[in-house]
Amino acid sequence: MAALLAAEFPQGLPAAVLAEAVTEALVGEQRTVKQLVERVERRWLLWSYEDHAASESGPGLDRPVGVLLTLLGPSACWGNHARCEDGVDLDSGLVCPRCEEARQDRAAELRAESRPELGSGYAVPFQAPRREPSPYVRCTACAVKMMPADDGLCGDCREDAAFLSAAGPR
Repeated sequence: MAALLAAEFPQGLPAAVLAEAVTEALVGEQRTVKQLVERVERRWLLWSYEDHAASESGPGLDRPVGVLLTLLGPSACWGNHARCEDGVDLDSGLVCPRCEEARQDRAAELRAESRPELGSGYAVPFQAPRREPSPYVRCTACAVKMMPADDGLCGDCREDAAFLSAAGPR
């Protein structure tokens, strides 16, 4: 990633943007430098940025500064727990209890949405309306679709039959 950043910013990275992201992580989130480095390394691998960077046939990393800011960015704790780091409580090293509770609540909501309650107004599964049978039939000689005729022939086949019968045997 360093090579991509150097290629995109030969004069150096935009210091104000990076300083703001690092300051927010260190001061605003109260993380140590070690924790921040671990966050970047973990996300680099888990979020497949390494694969994209090494890919020769894929899209690669189009915006390396955006990737860096994403790697430095705050953890999205489902329960807004300040000590949660991507679903793990930093103090205990266990799954963040607030994230786990939020996941369970969301799973329960999804189960409730997918299962209708009795008497909730759901009707029988949709059935297509019955259609009247088609009034069309196929010509017995050429199989073209046509309205029914007494002799079972379409107009063209009837004309051909009349012509052949008028011409007589050869």
